[in-house]
Amino acid sequence: MFVLLTYKSPIVIAISNVNNILSQTTFAWWEIGHGKFRFRHPWKEYLKVGVYTRKCAYHIETLNGHLEAKDEAHSKFKEAIKEPCMTMSSEVGKVLKELGSSLKLMIYPSSSAVHIKNCKEAVEELNTALRASMVAEYDIQEIIPVIASTSILVEIIKCAETISEAIEELSKQAHFLNIGLPQMLVSGGEEESITITIL
Repeated sequence: MFVLLTYKSPIVIAISNVNNILSQTTFAWWEIGHGKFRFRHPWKEYLKVGVYTRKCAYHIETLNGHLEAKDEAHSKFKEAIKEPCMTMSSEVGKVLKELGSSLKLMIYPSSSAVHIKNCKEAVEELNTALRASMVAEYDIQEIIPVIASTSILVEIIKCAETISEAIEELSKQAHFLNIGLPQMLVSGGEEESITITIL
């Protein structure tokens, strides 16, 4: 499977190192208890996060392949679904970045739920746009690649939601620091100000 991939993107490297990661985790499982966790370190939760992250990486790699292919879809159809797809891409990117930072810094992923909610709203907008654009007469062979790409994007959002749930469970078991969301755009007289709470 990996012979077909000729370049070494971070996603391909992550996917190809699965056995190495699993063997290292198995050794870590038997490591002598030390630090604040002692013998209660949630290794199984880390493994779940790794499995879900690899699944998401597979979907991202597939989407990348679809986007690199030249498709001749009708420009009006592409224009009809462009805005929801851009919103979904942006929001799922924010979710994955937030979750990565959460794991690295051992901080509870406070804003990922907001971005996932925005992703779901964009999926609903996409469904509405697809229903409206299906009324028009398009050649089905021209729009299938675009529909396939959007369905993969929706699968990436589902994976990000699963990763978020797994990291939330991990953060509870590993006692990640819960900073919470800063209060954004609090009215401060005539102009709006930002209040950031630092613990």
